[in-house]
Amino acid sequence: MVRTGITMSGYSPSPDVPSDGLRPAAALKAVLARTYDLKPGTTIGYGRTFTVQTPKRGGLVPLGYADGVPRALSNRGTMLIRGQRVSIIGRVSMDQCVVDISDVPNACKGDEVTALGSQDDDAITLDEFAAYADTIPHEALCRLGPRLPRVYRRGGEITRVMAFEGSDYLNSSS
Repeated sequence: MVRTGITMSGYSPSPDVPSDGLRPAAALKAVLARTYDLKPGTTIGYGRTFTVQTPKRGGLVPLGYADGVPRALSNRGTMLIRGQRVSIIGRVSMDQCVVDISDVPNACKGDEVTALGSQDDDAITLDEFAAYADTIPHEALCRLGPRLPRVYRRGGEITRVMAFEGSDYLNSSS
């Protein structure tokens, strides 16, 4: 018997195990829901855990701890927008979080946001994502909740999208 475990998602089970031939297959992405200007003194997140010191632009990302973005990433994690790293500011909420998009002036509603995975020439690896939350990669993958749609690809093409208790959006007759 062979226990494939985390390698089924394209990740090595340990830094001590060679990852030759593995390609990360799991990613966590969303679409930027809103952008807005933040004035000095503005506070972000439950408990007002971030206070804006200088003018900034914020972006609302519809991903939260119910989706697998740990609260531990509050005020310390990063995401990718337009291939650039942006910091999570404020506390990660159940359904959303806010990122500082001040250094991505062209960022706009509808842009892809990558919390885990690659975008352009950068990537937030599973090891990095887990480290921000002070956990292990296995737990980080297990946290990706059932309400997240699963998008399956083959050869770069989407072959199936499943979400919400097994609904099959591409292959459903309903």
